Amino acid sequence: MTLPSRVGSESSAVHTVAGGQRNVDATHTTTADTDLLLVIGFWNNQLEDMNDALFDSVSMTSIGSTTAAGDSTDTAVHVWGVVSPGAKTATARGDWGASPNNPCAALYCINIKDTDTASVAAATNVGNEQVNNTAGTTTTISSGGSAGNLNICFASGLGDDMTPASNAESWTEVEDTLDTGGGQGNNGDLSVYIAEKEGAAGITITWAATDENAGIVIELVAAPQTATMLIRQHHEGLLNG
Repeated sequence: MTLPSRVGSESSAVHTVAGGQRNVDATHTTTADTDLLLVIGFWNNQLEDMNDALFDSVSMTSIGSTTAAGDSTDTAVHVWGVVSPGAKTATARGDWGASPNNPCAALYCINIKDTDTASVAAATNVGNEQVNNTAGTTTTISSGGSAGNLNICFASGLGDDMTPASNAESWTEVEDTLDTGGGQGNNGDLSVYIAEKEGAAGITITWAATDENAGIVIELVAAPQTATMLIRQHHEGLLNG
């Protein structure tokens, strides 16, 4: 099997409390790769429940979420996906419905190729998570996942001073400096961290400041081998033997 991997360009967007929006949007381009899964992480401050996530006006499937509840504000991350979206440039949107308390939000779009595209459920497994409802500088998520699959960690820190963040377990950093930058501190901003690693692995994220934080790992499942792939591998083995 081929390890799932990121392909094409990634897209992100943020808006602050001052924006007063219920939605966060970004223009994103998917690729024509076989077995493509579009994964989008959505972050919000004090808005735990998302109403919907869409790509090209089509509802996506919720994969998993986690929330750290602080004394007066929360920070949450939600992960949604869609299989085989086709090659296109379209709007990705997170919708928190009507009358949000604190509409600070962010999104980050990632194209993943070589996944099991039978369904979002077949392509993903919800891994371990860590929620810190009291202020701290680290998010530690225990080991999980299987060899041949790709883990992506989506993490959120309260306030816009938590980045840049880092990890000590050799996860490849996908995004470590994105924040909403509204100057509202922990009452109205958030920070984003994303990293990836193959196989069973745990991660400890070290943030740049002390505050509530949370993270969740999503395992991306490799596309199953087809009969053609198995025959090709058999022939290659005979030639190399």
